[in-house]
Amino acid sequence: SSPYGRIGVLICSEILELSAQSDLASHIELLLIPAWNEDTASFDHVAHSVASALMHCYVCVANNAATASDSRIVAPIKEPR
Repeated sequence: SSPYGRIGVLICSEILELSAQSDLASHIELLLIPAWNEDTASFDHVAHSVASALMHCYVCVANNAATASDSRIVAPIKEPR
């Protein structure tokens, strides 16, 4: 825990590892993911799945790919209809 809440960090593709997700699930409020990944579409789907269905926390992906820089924050809420 920090003054800013319960924060976890996974580096890039560690977000795809179920054991890493399991270790953090229910223990954090915010998951930070520094990444270097050109496949931003896949990371978008993973971030939404982790935030809403798997870990129920905010997910912040800070992607620093040279050709596909993309960063996003996903909240653990349902998508509007």
